[in-house]
Amino acid sequence: MKFFMPEKPSYKITLIGCGGTGGYIAQALSRIAFESEKEINLIFIDGDAVEEKNVGRQNFYYAEIGENKASVLAERFSFAYGIDIEVVPKFLNSTEYQFLKILSLSDIIISAVDSAAARKEIHECLEAIHTTIKNRIERNLPIDDLGYMIWIDSGNNESSGQILIGNSFDEKIIKMQKNKESLSFLPYPSISEPDIINKKKEKKHSPRISCAERIALKEQSTTINLLMASVVSSMVNSLVEGKGIESYKVFVNEEIPGVFPVYVSEALKNKS
Repeated sequence: MKFFMPEKPSYKITLIGCGGTGGYIAQALSRIAFESEKEINLIFIDGDAVEEKNVGRQNFYYAEIGENKASVLAERFSFAYGIDIEVVPKFLNSTEYQFLKILSLSDIIISAVDSAAARKEIHECLEAIHTTIKNRIERNLPIDDLGYMIWIDSGNNESSGQILIGNSFDEKIIKMQKNKESLSFLPYPSISEPDIINKKKEKKHSPRISCAERIALKEQSTTINLLMASVVSSMVNSLVEGKGIESYKVFVNEEIPGVFPVYVSEALKNKS
């Protein structure tokens, strides 16, 4: 059993977070956009600036210190691959219409952020969009063009991580697929793993430091972000090329090393 994204000639992919894992996802997405026969429109979102500690530990160079992360990656890969990449050099905020509009038009939303608070902003954006859609349907009002709003979340610690994918808050729709050969709906990451948006579940004993600082302190592998980005980009490529994906959760462990999928059929069991 596989999860498929409906096929169309062009897709919009939004990357939220362009730091440790996100910087490498940005490069992979640019290559996908360059190679694909379909039109792939990219948006990079991040309000952070490149710091000296990021060089060598993230996908940045000394010449880029002080510049916005999303902007420098978009400029670099636009030039390298001859593609247009839209940039929003701000942190996502669920109360701003700009972000609600961007996410509502996105087919795939990728989060490579490092806090429950940031993921909660994405969850609240998607929740607001879906509530608006439902209200307009109930009132027989027209709905603007929408993307598929598939959310792929990537999160990791020292040497392991998890990747979650989903596109629905509606348990009823997910349950209705039990006898189908393929799936069109999976629970959003914040539904299948609620702890990712729960601030209280984050490690209370760990100070809030960046991935780059953890690497410097030998608390994080220098290659875990590359491994996470590789899995995420592989999932994205399979979706846009119409091949579908067989897992809605993927656990990565660099120490073994190994990649361990949880198949999409398990999403139906969890909703029974």
